[in-house]
Amino acid sequence: MGLQYRDGEINSLLGVNYQQSAFTANRTYPNSLRTEKSFDNVLPAATLHWRFDKSRGLQFLYRTSTNPPSVTQLENSVDNTNPLMLSTGNPDLKQYYTHSLTARYNNTNVTSLQSIFLLVSGTYTLDYIGNATYFATRDSTLPGGAVWNQGAQLTKPMNLAINRASAYGDVRNAD
Repeated sequence: MGLQYRDGEINSLLGVNYQQSAFTANRTYPNSLRTEKSFDNVLPAATLHWRFDKSRGLQFLYRTSTNPPSVTQLENSVDNTNPLMLSTGNPDLKQYYTHSLTARYNNTNVTSLQSIFLLVSGTYTLDYIGNATYFATRDSTLPGGAVWNQGAQLTKPMNLAINRASAYGDVRNAD
């Protein structure tokens, strides 16, 4: 759904999309596990194109998008096919949400057929999904019965966030 405005040298569009995604996974081996998750999103978008004259213009584009975690990332079971490198899912994962902004300037000389394009673009992502890696300091048993031997590693997906209080932009666990 969107609203467009056009007046001479200015052309703009404001829009919004609604996105819903849901999935269910049933695992039967080695034990029974059902994973269900759904996500509802409102995704705004905007475009502004300002044409100074027939040869010069400036354009701004703003878009949002989401990327939900995969079923494998959500399943709370341990993959122990390699006992030294275990991995598990995280049922508490959130999808990540990205904001993108692009600015473009163009200038075309129609008599000499020369063009100049300048483009600046950036993105900002909330709740990015990365991996946390843990190392066992002693032999132990994980929930579900998987053995985690001393020195072995366990990898688990996590939502990451930038610690805004840090001058260095350290990446820290948002949970």
